[in-house]
Amino acid sequence: MDEMDLELLEEFILESSELLEDIEQQLLTLEANPGDSELLNAVFRAVHTIKGTCGFLSFDRLEALSHSAENLLGKIRSTGFKVDGELVSLLLSGMDAIKQMVAYIGEHHKEPEQDHSALVKRLAVATRLIDAMVQSGHTEMPPTAPSATASSPSNTAVAASAAPEAAAQEAAAQEAAAQEAAAQEAAAQE
Repeated sequence: MDEMDLELLEEFILESSELLEDIEQQLLTLEANPGDSELLNAVFRAVHTIKGTCGFLSFDRLEALSHSAENLLGKIRSTGFKVDGELVSLLLSGMDAIKQMVAYIGEHHKEPEQDHSALVKRLAVATRLIDAMVQSGHTEMPPTAPSATASSPSNTAVAASAAPEAAAQEAAAQEAAAQEAAAQEAAAQE
């Protein structure tokens, strides 16, 4: 890696790390103030910046993950959908994975081999679910069952249970496909 590339990489690592710290705090604040469109816009812009730069630097897996998080934030932003704890947890999972990838890149000057396709799919399912719910007249997730945990991949399907049946069926099918793909990838790595 030549000196100019190394400088660009170091700048990307520094800027992304700072943005990710801000994003985490902003997401937690957004959960407490779900109607704060200015805060939502700030989170969206920060994720957009990370995505664009990693695309420029050819970090394809990091770009795909960032793009999925950006799509979910964009859907929330464009539809006025209310952010809740489950959406924040999902977005924080995405930010944690991005943070880990950025740290690895900073240490090794290359993208990690770790596969985040299941998380990318969960973000995409949430984006499509919000779209279906908004088209059905819903602007927020229905309450989930008390036994559901925020980090569970099935929460999206649980939340969809009170939504129109078509949205729930689509979310369940997409989630099953994401879980099957993750299981196949795990088996292939063994």
